[in-house]
Amino acid sequence: MLHQDWLGFGWQKRFAVEQASHDWVLCLDVDERVSDRYARASWRRCGCRVSKSIGCRAAIASWAVAQAWRGLPDWSLRLFDRRVANWSEDEVHEKVLTLHGGSLQGDLLHESQESLAAYLEKQNRYTSLQAEELSQRGKQASFGRLAASRCSGS
Repeated sequence: MLHQDWLGFGWQKRFAVEQASHDWVLCLDVDERVSDRYARASWRRCGCRVSKSIGCRAAIASWAVAQAWRGLPDWSLRLFDRRVANWSEDEVHEKVLTLHGGSLQGDLLHESQESLAAYLEKQNRYTSLQAEELSQRGKQASFGRLAASRCSGS
């Protein structure tokens, strides 16, 4: 088991990818798992070496607030060839940077089991980090900019 002191979301994930012993990596958060359908699709795509794709996006089906809100899935690139793609250096709302990627059937299941209050507290923490990052780049944070950043981010 490896340990790395906290570097920020993007840098921490970059560190993890660099430790991989294979070119294709699947990055999951601790409260996520792949659906059976996604596992089969990723094996066909990467395990059989039939793909020339750089990476494969997955729909992240969040069960954290499913009872309170049933939104559209959050599409995120999580399975990729680390030789040509890697996580951004963003402290929050990190994303995999690459020229293009495909999509796989199935979902990544986000099962944090948090309450609506905990979910909103976490979103508040993330938007505060995003506002700080924007300020450091000389940009002014606004509700629209933070919401757009969250919707297009990880």
